Amino acid sequence: MENQRGRPGHWIPPGKPTDVPPGVQPEYGGKLLCLECGLWFRQLGQHVVVKHEISADDYRRIHELPRGFGLHSSTVKARRAELQRERLATDPEFKDSLRPKRSREELAELSKAAWRESKDRAGVRASYRGNPRVGKNVHLATQGRVKQLNAELDERCRQAGFASLEEVFTTHQDLNNHQIAELLGISVRRVSGQRRRLGFEPPGRWAADYVVKHPSMQPPIPAAELAAVPYGEQPTRNGHLLCLECGRWFKTLDQHMSVMHSITVTDYRVKHGIDPHEARARELGYASLTDLLTATASWNGTDLAKLLGVSRRKTRELRHRYGFTPPRGARPVGFVPKTPRPHPELSAEELAAVPHGEQPEKDSQLLCLECGQWTRGIAAHARWKHAISSEEYRARHGLPTHLKLHRRPS
Repeated sequence: MENQRGRPGHWIPPGKPTDVPPGVQPEYGGKLLCLECGLWFRQLGQHVVVKHEISADDYRRIHELPRGFGLHSSTVKARRAELQRERLATDPEFKDSLRPKRSREELAELSKAAWRESKDRAGVRASYRGNPRVGKNVHLATQGRVKQLNAELDERCRQAGFASLEEVFTTHQDLNNHQIAELLGISVRRVSGQRRRLGFEPPGRWAADYVVKHPSMQPPIPAAELAAVPYGEQPTRNGHLLCLECGRWFKTLDQHMSVMHSITVTDYRVKHGIDPHEARARELGYASLTDLLTATASWNGTDLAKLLGVSRRKTRELRHRYGFTPPRGARPVGFVPKTPRPHPELSAEELAAVPHGEQPEKDSQLLCLECGQWTRGIAAHARWKHAISSEEYRARHGLPTHLKLHRRPS
C-alpha cells in the first residue's frame, strides 16, 4: 500500500475497523492497529488514554485481549528487552530493585483473580485452541508449547546423566534450586515450578554451601539463642538488625518496635543496654549513664557534650530524660574570663603606700593612683572621672612619658 508520494504507507480507514475478529491485535511494519480508530502506532497504551479516554485494561477487555497482553509492537519489546539486559549487566543494584514487593501468597491470589477475569476472552480461548489467525499475538503457552518445553527439559536431564527430572530431585535432595539450575542449565524459576508440580519440597535456605542474602526470610531465632546474646550488643548480618524482642531480622527496627512491640526505639535501647550514650559511659569507667550524669551534675553543657561526644542540645535531652536539672551559670572546667571582674578598691592608706613613680598592674588591670580603683584604661578613667589629661596624670605621679595608660596584654 502506498501513499500519494509513492512511498510505503498505511491506509487510514474512515472509522473503527470491523473486519478484525475479537481477541486479535493486528501488527504490521512494527506498528499496532488501534481497534478504536484504525490508526497505527508503535505503542497503544498512551494513545487510547488520551484520544479515546479509556484505560489500557478497558481496551483489552473491550476487544477481548488477554489481560497481560502488551500494547506495544514487537520492535519496541525487543528494544526494551535489550536495554533491560544491558542494565542488568552493568547495574548490580537494579536486579535487587526488580524483586517483587508482595509475598508469594499475594501474588498467587492476584494471578488467580486475573485468570478468572480473562479466561473467557476470545484471545485467551483462541490461544489454547491454537487458532492460526492469532499467530504471533499469542502470549500464553499452548499445549504444544508445554510439550515442547517438557521434551527439552527431559533432554537436558539425559545429558546430565539422569533418566528424568524426578530422578534429579530424588538423587540430589540436599541441593537447592540454584544448584539444580546450574546443573541442568535452566532458570531458577523453572526449577522451583517443577518442584511444586512434581511435589518435591525444597531443601530449605540452610542447605549446603548456601549464603544467606536476605536474613529477613529466615525463621525466628530460638529463645535460648536470643537469651545468649551479650547485654549491650546489637547483632547485625548483611545489612539487617536482629530484634532482641522476637528474634527476627529487619533492615530498620523503628516501625517494627512501635507496631509489633508497642515500645519506642529509645526504650528498646535502654532495655537491652545498646544506647550509644550508655556504651560511652561504660568506656569512661562508669557503671551506667546515670552514674556519669550524677558525677557531672555541676558541669555545664559544653563540658558534658565534649565528654560524651554529642551536641549541647543532646546533653539537655539526656539530663531531662534521667531527671537531672542542668546547673545555672556553671563555668566550664578551667574557664578563664576574657574580661576579669575589677578588684576591690584600695583604701587611702594602701594607696599612699604605693611608691612614687610606679604604676601597679594586676590581672591585666591598672590601678588608678587618684582614687584607688582598678580599670582597664587609666587615660579615659582620669579624663572622665578626675577631669585631668593623661599627661597631667603622669606628671602628678612621676610616671615616664612613654608609659601607656591602658591594660597590657597578658
